[in-house]
Amino acid sequence: PNWLTQLESSGMPIVALDRRRTWYRLHPVVGRVLSQRLRERHSGEAVAALHGLAAEWFADHGDDELAIGHLLAGGYYPKAAERLLDSLPKFGRRGESASYTRLGNRLPMELVRADLRLAVTLAWGNGLSGEHQRARELIEVVAEMNDGCGPAPPNWRSVTSAAAALQVAFLYTTDSHELYRLATVATDLEDDPALPGYAIARATLGMAHMAKGDPASAIPALEAALASGLDALPAGNLITAGLLAENKLLAGDTEGAQLLLDRWLPQLDALEASVGEASAPATTTLCLAAGTLARQRGDLARAAAELERAVAAGSVFGVAPPLCDALEGLAEVRQLERNHDAARVLAREAHELAESSTVPADTMIRLQVLDRFLGRAAQRTARRSGALVEELT
Repeated sequence: PNWLTQLESSGMPIVALDRRRTWYRLHPVVGRVLSQRLRERHSGEAVAALHGLAAEWFADHGDDELAIGHLLAGGYYPKAAERLLDSLPKFGRRGESASYTRLGNRLPMELVRADLRLAVTLAWGNGLSGEHQRARELIEVVAEMNDGCGPAPPNWRSVTSAAAALQVAFLYTTDSHELYRLATVATDLEDDPALPGYAIARATLGMAHMAKGDPASAIPALEAALASGLDALPAGNLITAGLLAENKLLAGDTEGAQLLLDRWLPQLDALEASVGEASAPATTTLCLAAGTLARQRGDLARAAAELERAVAAGSVFGVAPPLCDALEGLAEVRQLERNHDAARVLAREAHELAESSTVPADTMIRLQVLDRFLGRAAQRTARRSGALVEELT
């Protein structure tokens, strides 16, 4: 509108949000002042009614996030919950699980307990955002209240399968037999290839095979997940591609791993540019695979760069096993670069993380192998420097 353009030109504290200058935003300080005056001059009921009107306006103009925010601010919690669930596919397609989670965590807990679709989808959102304590609490609610007869959450065939797949995806148990049981439950229940839950369940089946040390079985499960498509959840394809590349490397198929990385790493860069730290799960898995491949090929500079990205993203993601793997891989690269101090620091960090978390047995075995590697390298360095002298007998 012309009058808004004129206000902007006159130096008023408003900012255009698009090139066409259709949408504007008040400076946050001005917004807070006006909100305070609104609360001072009008009753709580009147303010809530205004939030309701604002919610309707934003909903009519396609902005679900602001519509839900106004419903929450006005205390219209059941309406907010209903619109939040209806909007989940949109949030997923845009890679905005963090926004879904932030809004959902403002709902009263009694409302979440009464609708397990909310509980399980918010558990997924919190897990993807690195809020694993909250995710575990919500999964406990599902386990306590789920009778298997309620309506299915968006993107899934059932609450049961969504909860089972989540526990595998975030490794909330590290017992390989229990992981396989949960993944099988999810795979059996998710039988509609048109739903994202179908692909997610098969990806978790691949993860369960990985936990058993069986890349030959993990690869077809992950390929099935990737083939069925996770276009409704962009990060899902990237995570699956990273896991598949990792297993191809374990199986000796470096060419297959390279083809996957060539295809999916550019899409990871685009996702990171779009959603920032919300891409952390995808960045962790894909960059871990890319760094591992580069290390195998002797490209230490590329390996270090990719593994540093994996470590940084893994710290945000908050799932211990892949972060341990990234730290271990980066420590090995630093040792090969003869940066022994950095290697020891990274190895110590990986050990502290493994000892303070629940990690699979094979992670501990790899850390023990790393310790022996670092120890032998330290001995060679000491001999060269003359700090270690051995008597010949």
